[in-house]
This record gives sequence, structure tokens and C-alpha cells, in this order.
Amino acid sequence: MPGQQALRPATSADLPSVAEIYLAARDAAPMPPTVHPPDEVRAWVNTWDLTRCTVWLALEDGAPIGFAR
Repeated sequence: MPGQQALRPATSADLPSVAEIYLAARDAAPMPPTVHPPDEVRAWVNTWDLTRCTVWLALEDGAPIGFAR
């Protein structure tokens, strides 16, 4: 049974989790592998300026499980 689910705007503190979700989704997708190594993807996500773009974070039992940008 699913736990408590919620959506909220992401904060800069959430960006490391967003990067991990992004990498996991890319690994699971039936597409060619990314050309950037995971550390570069993590660094790129951490540069997202949340004052200029909105990122929504999906949570289950308080843990990030997805995002939309």
C-alpha cells in the first residue's frame, strides 16, 4: 500500500535528490546512455536556478520519488 504522497516546489537543498532521480530515470529508460558521466549530471542539476525555473518534487512518506521541471 502506498504511503503518504505529496507535491511541493523543490528547494536548492533538494537538488542532489533530483539529480539522483534523473540519473535513475535515464538508466531505466530504453534510450541510448547519456553522454555525460553521473558526476557531470549532478553538477549540472545543482546549477539549476530555482528563481528562474520551477521544479516540483514528488514525495512519498517524505522521501523524494520524482520531479517535474
